[in-house]
Amino acid sequence: MLACGHNHRTDAELEEAFHDHYPDLVTLAAMLQQEPDVIAVAETFVSTDYASFLVRGGKFADISSRPPMTAQKLARYLELCKKIGMEGPVFKRTNSIEFVYDASSMSNGDTQKGFLRSTRAMSPLAASLDDLSKPPQFGPGPYKVYKPLATGWYLYLIIN
Repeated sequence: MLACGHNHRTDAELEEAFHDHYPDLVTLAAMLQQEPDVIAVAETFVSTDYASFLVRGGKFADISSRPPMTAQKLARYLELCKKIGMEGPVFKRTNSIEFVYDASSMSNGDTQKGFLRSTRAMSPLAASLDDLSKPPQFGPGPYKVYKPLATGWYLYLIIN
């Protein structure tokens, strides 16, 4: 079973995007780190530790509750995500920020590829994420595999 390669952008394409947009990725990661409650930002939602907020047309759709950030901040997040070329959300984890560059779908075998900024070393590592077959030693998915890009930065592939 090929998990990646025919519907995701190649490692080389993502590496080029990483280098082209490195300052934007660093800015986006820093912005998210400064939001104490926000754990995910996407074109269609913002999630916090306590609620999710729908986003429509670049604005918070539900104004009955106080959104977790200003409209200007949301617009800046969405502008950076679009500039970088991301298809999916940005997630804040305990030790990392995950940038979903190629979102999962039925057409790509329900796999996802993106960038990860981490304060800890990630494993398992692979020299290439292109055409990566699911290794049997991992057992049933999902699992992640990483390719180092720069200090603290990785490409990642999730195979479900």
